[in-house]
Amino acid sequence: MRLRNPTGGKDAAIGIAARASTYGIAALTQSALAYALGPEGRGAYAVCAAFALALAAAFTLSVDKGAQNFAVNGRLSLSQAVALALAGCAAGCAVGAAIALPLIGTPLLFFQKAAASSFHLALALAALIAATAALRLQLEGKRRFAQAGAFTLLRAAVVLLGVGAALLAPGLGVNWALGALIAGNAAMATVCLWDLRRACGLRFGRAALPPMDGVRAALSYGAKIHLSQLSMQAQPRLGTLLLIIAAAPADIGVFAAASGAMLFLGVISAAADAALYPRIASGAVTSPRRVALYMRLVYAATACAAAAAIAAADPMVRLAFSDAFAPAAALVRIMAPGAVAYAAANIIRAYFNGIGNPETSSLSAAIGLAATLAAFFALSIRFDATTSAAAAVSAGSICAAAFLAAAFRRASGVGVIEAWLPRPSDLGYAYRAARDIVRQRAS
Repeated sequence: MRLRNPTGGKDAAIGIAARASTYGIAALTQSALAYALGPEGRGAYAVCAAFALALAAAFTLSVDKGAQNFAVNGRLSLSQAVALALAGCAAGCAVGAAIALPLIGTPLLFFQKAAASSFHLALALAALIAATAALRLQLEGKRRFAQAGAFTLLRAAVVLLGVGAALLAPGLGVNWALGALIAGNAAMATVCLWDLRRACGLRFGRAALPPMDGVRAALSYGAKIHLSQLSMQAQPRLGTLLLIIAAAPADIGVFAAASGAMLFLGVISAAADAALYPRIASGAVTSPRRVALYMRLVYAATACAAAAAIAAADPMVRLAFSDAFAPAAALVRIMAPGAVAYAAANIIRAYFNGIGNPETSSLSAAIGLAATLAAFFALSIRFDATTSAAAAVSAGSICAAAFLAAAFRRASGVGVIEAWLPRPSDLGYAYRAARDIVRQRAS
């Protein structure tokens, strides 16, 4: 289903700024978590956050995507779609909690990586993560991209404030940090509901009851795309998920810090994706060569940032995360090439999603997932778990990007060299685009 978004200008600038700011705040949050929790606590937090994300993704059967699709094409009203999405998410998370709850506190290795109380908080977090994701999809379906970006920024700010409090009051620990994440998602869910009711006509009560044929159709749609959605969500988090089984909490914490450092490299790609996807979806950008221009700019800028991160990995890690996380510097160097490939691939994903071909994006995620798993098990024979996971994540991102580059060439006729090799004229375009964004924000 091709979503149309005629919104541009100032709204687009707000969306870009919100997306970039969210990544910046998330990077600061990673630093605060490291200082507040230390390697072992940071590892326990990463385990519980990954556990919550896995529950939210696995058991909701992508009903949120089905509800969005049927709201966009008019088969369900907004009120019916929101009710269906939230009910499906609640039911799925309840099933996941019913399965997981008896296992918490048992001798199973996974549940020994954090305190039982932290896993209990993660169960509540899973439901809120699923709800905020569903509500954000409905906002995007109503073409309220700027609002969705601003509300995501609010969530990131609330989490940062909560984690920052742990720096001022040492000893608050993992549960406090998870509570901050819960508060951030609760705040985002609240403002999403408020905006949908105020600006989009969301209503509760009998008007929100979806017809059974709409429920069945939306569930069927979600089930069909569920595996691809899982692949896309699992790929960037797979390294942490692998280490939950193979490493101690302190090692997981070091790996999570290195992954957090990669957020600095994702700011450029996030801003470009926020600008590009709505323009492709609305038909404002139809030339694949313009998409290739965006890709060259993102690739070049991210590669320069990655080169700086590699050169300054040791002082950067010590300053951002403390001396206790010094081993993360080596992981940053290993993961940086994959972060560059992932950033450039995001632009191609935006192209395929915008032209109504999300299947290609999903397939790329599945390829990256398979490559990551294969590389991890091959490398773990010779190297330690954290090094193997870092190299495997980087390899998976590169494989996914290579597949997308080939798919883009087949779909657009734009060659790999033209799409990836930066040109001197690109700098002039980047300057003019940045100048226009600044003017739009000021107007």
